Amino acid sequence: LLLANSALWAAASVWALLDPTFLATDLVNLVTTVALATAFAQTYSVNLRLGIVGTTLIYLPPLATVWTLPGMVPVAVAMSAHMVYLFAVLVRSHREYDRRLELDIELRVERDRYEELSRTDPLTGLANRRRFAEVLEQEFALARAGMPLSLLVADIDHFKSINDRHGHASGDACLREVALRLRDAFAAASVVARLGGEEF
Repeated sequence: LLLANSALWAAASVWALLDPTFLATDLVNLVTTVALATAFAQTYSVNLRLGIVGTTLIYLPPLATVWTLPGMVPVAVAMSAHMVYLFAVLVRSHREYDRRLELDIELRVERDRYEELSRTDPLTGLANRRRFAEVLEQEFALARAGMPLSLLVADIDHFKSINDRHGHASGDACLREVALRLRDAFAAASVVARLGGEEF
């Protein structure tokens, strides 16, 4: 529809330029054509192909007609320069739109990543206390509606002695292994979380 309207405008504009009964309206016709083409270029710069085709459909037929009319060469030169300017604006605006879109996508990806990190224990990859609290609240709401609720709390016995005897790297490896086994054992659970220290 946009391109059909653009072509229709161009046809009407050319007709008005060539029909002697519209002689007094040539200036209004051309100013309106320039304004419409400018508005089209600015509005549809997000879609470069549509912007270029629509602007060309609106602008080029009247411009070509103006070049053929006697005494209109200065107007035709000015309109030609303006058309080149419009295409430059279209390309620049489209690039700016693409760059803003890329930045917006990057921002969303980073936001989602930080959102995930804020709910994940960095050592084990399990949900952290914050995520656990969110899920527990949802599960309590379901339990009040009659759904069953199970909760298992576990910790590693004598974990401090593992750290003291074998070092924190071994303690971390132990936590990761326990987390892996809990994740496998409770794959169907709403959440498996590390609450802190050696508590799961």
